[in-house]
Amino acid sequence: DKTLDTMLYQKLQEDQFKKEMFEDKLENSFLEQKELLDYFKTKKGFVVTYGLAEVWRDKKTKGVFWRGVPNKVFSPEMHESVTSTVEENVNNMKRIADLIHKTCGEDKHIIYTLSPVPLAATFQNRPTMVSDCVSKSILRVALDEYFRKHNPKNVYYWPSFEMVRWVGPHIEVPTLFEDNTTRHVNNSIVSIIIDNFVKAFFKN
Repeated sequence: DKTLDTMLYQKLQEDQFKKEMFEDKLENSFLEQKELLDYFKTKKGFVVTYGLAEVWRDKKTKGVFWRGVPNKVFSPEMHESVTSTVEENVNNMKRIADLIHKTCGEDKHIIYTLSPVPLAATFQNRPTMVSDCVSKSILRVALDEYFRKHNPKNVYYWPSFEMVRWVGPHIEVPTLFEDNTTRHVNNSIVSIIIDNFVKAFFKN
C-alpha cells in the first residue's frame, strides 16, 4: 500500500518528464528516466492513487520530502510535518494531469483514485484516527473540487475508497480485514473493485 501525496507526485513527474533539459547529459539516472518516459508513452492510460494529505517539508524552501525524514538527519529547526490544504492538492492534481497529457499525449486516459488504507501513525497533535479522517477528507474534497472546477478531458475518478470505507457498514463481509490485520483490504472486496473497474474502463 505504497501511496504518495499529491505534492510528491507532482515533483516526481516534473523530474521525470523534463527530459528535454538533460538531452545532452543522459547518464545513469537520466537514461533510466528516458527509458521510463518512453515506456509511459506506449501506454493508453494511467492510474494515480493518492494516499495522504500529511507531508514532511523543509521549513525554509517548503520542498516536500519523500515520505518521512530519517531520524539521523531530522532537525526540528529545518523540518516540519504539515497537513496540505484542499487548494494545494487541487492544484497538484491539475498539474499532474497536465504533465501526463503534455508529455505522453492528450489521448492518454488518467484515472484518479483515493487509497482506502488508513494511516498507521500521525505527527500531528491529535489521534491517528482523527488525522486519518482529516487526511482522507481533504483529498476526497480536493478530488471533487478538481473535477467540478476543471472538468478535465480524459481524466476520471474511480471510487475504490468509497467501496471500502463507506460500503462496509452496509454489507456482511468486512471490507478491511486481510493478512490478520484490519488495515488491509479484504481480498474479496479487492476482486469486486477490480472486476467493476475492468467493466467500466475496458471494452469486451
